[in-house]
Amino acid sequence: MGQTDDESDIWLRNLAAGDESAVGEFLAAYGPALERIAADRMSPALQRRVGADDVFQSVCRTFFRRARSGSFTLPDRESLWRLLCAITLNKVRKQARRYGARKRGALGDCTVDDTTDSPVIGDSTGVSHEEAVEFADHLAHLIRSLGETEGKLLELKMQGHSHEEIAAKLNCSERTVGRILIRVQNDLQKML
Repeated sequence: MGQTDDESDIWLRNLAAGDESAVGEFLAAYGPALERIAADRMSPALQRRVGADDVFQSVCRTFFRRARSGSFTLPDRESLWRLLCAITLNKVRKQARRYGARKRGALGDCTVDDTTDSPVIGDSTGVSHEEAVEFADHLAHLIRSLGETEGKLLELKMQGHSHEEIAAKLNCSERTVGRILIRVQNDLQKML
């Protein structure tokens, strides 16, 4: 960007202070690159739930909040870039954990691969990304079509709970648990 050290220092101080011109330059200079980094590190299943632009907006909120409080010492733009990359990767990891904890099964295996530029889904089950995403979509559709109790029941079953444990958690009989699971299984077979 061709700035001297003094100009860069002034720009960084203005940026931390929320100066509109500095913020506009910041968004134009770093937004596209940070969105690409986020998108490259997110699995297709995760990208269906969180966009790279959402990650970048979260990075901006964190950066500006902490910059205003004086949390950062940024001697130059290279330091700023390294900091923004670290925040972005942490945000992606957080989203992968968040959605992985919510959805067990195919989506529960969403991860971020830190050793390569490509995210991975699952382990060595032989299931392709496309198959895992398609299954996750069908399953999410099925869960949305269920009532609250049935959806919770299915999630508990997918987490490995026994009929007895599910009945105790939902305050119903084991027979009801079995009946609902059979109905859900039939619905899923029709969908697939």
